[in-house]
Amino acid sequence: MPSIKDKGTVGLIARVFRGIGKRDKGATLRFVGYAESTCISGKALNDIYGDLRVINEIARQDAKAARKVGVTVEGLLRDAIALKDHCLGPLADNPDPEAIIVDQVGANKAIDTIGKHIGFFEADNAQKTATFQQLLIRMGDGNEV
Repeated sequence: MPSIKDKGTVGLIARVFRGIGKRDKGATLRFVGYAESTCISGKALNDIYGDLRVINEIARQDAKAARKVGVTVEGLLRDAIALKDHCLGPLADNPDPEAIIVDQVGANKAIDTIGKHIGFFEADNAQKTATFQQLLIRMGDGNEV
């Protein structure tokens, strides 16, 4: 049985989790060779993925991959803000100043990304009780509520 006390196992878990495991914890452990009972046990998953060795190795490999392709958090956030600005910009062919939503789906995705980055979501990814208008105000684009 694999053990997270072994550095090779930790590295393998991180590589598979980031790659073919597609960040699916159970599928990753199954591929690495853990018993099925471990792969479906919430406690076992939390114990393994909550271990600092595993957390740090996944973060290290994520950072290495980001450097390799030149991606930064700041760059992605800048792109999300630019997308949000584009999606919420005035319609070029409509003189009505109230008609500002160009692409609601794109705007929602961009705002969701920005909201996750600035802490509008809790650790379990559940939305806090902020409204769309409050998010815009926090980003500096809305009027006071």
